This record gives sequence, C-alpha cells and structure tokens, in this order.
Amino acid sequence: MEPMLFYLDLVRRPDELPQSQCQPLEHGAGVEEITQVRLVSPLGDTLSPELLAVVNSGLVSIGTEQEYLMEICFNNGEKGEGADLRPASPLRFHW
Repeated sequence: MEPMLFYLDLVRRPDELPQSQCQPLEHGAGVEEITQVRLVSPLGDTLSPELLAVVNSGLVSIGTEQEYLMEICFNNGEKGEGADLRPASPLRFHW
C-alpha cells in the first residue's frame, strides 16, 4: 500500500503571496522550509506510475524497510535536531 497522492493547485508558498495575505513565517523551532521528504515502506520497490513520477521529480525519496515511516527534513537538518514520534505515529522530523 502506498500513500494517497493529491495536488492543490491553489496553494502557494507563503513567501510568494502578496504581503496583505502573508501569515507569520517564523517558527518557534527555527525551521523555515521542508527540504526533504522520505517515505519508507515494506513495498518501497513496487511503485505506481503516479508515485514514480513524484519520485522522479525529486520531491520525495523512497526507502524499503520492514516498518512504514515518513521522514520530513527542514532546513537540510542544519541544527542536527529532530523528533521521532514512533511508536505513536510513523513520523520522524529532522531540523
């Protein structure tokens, strides 16, 4: 099983919006942008054509391991910090 894919054409980066529509961009942890997303799955070597297109675009990387996991990296992991939400949620953050 792989993640559901969706595309929101109406969504823009906050720093690309007119000043009147901008929300604060400063995060308490000092993160600025998502720089990497990695999906790990026992079925990481069997991808649908749609997910393969996302991988080939460079937006997401795929790994194959026993457990499901999503890793999201902010600012290229420059601070060397992170949070691992397992086992409650298969999610790990790096910043």
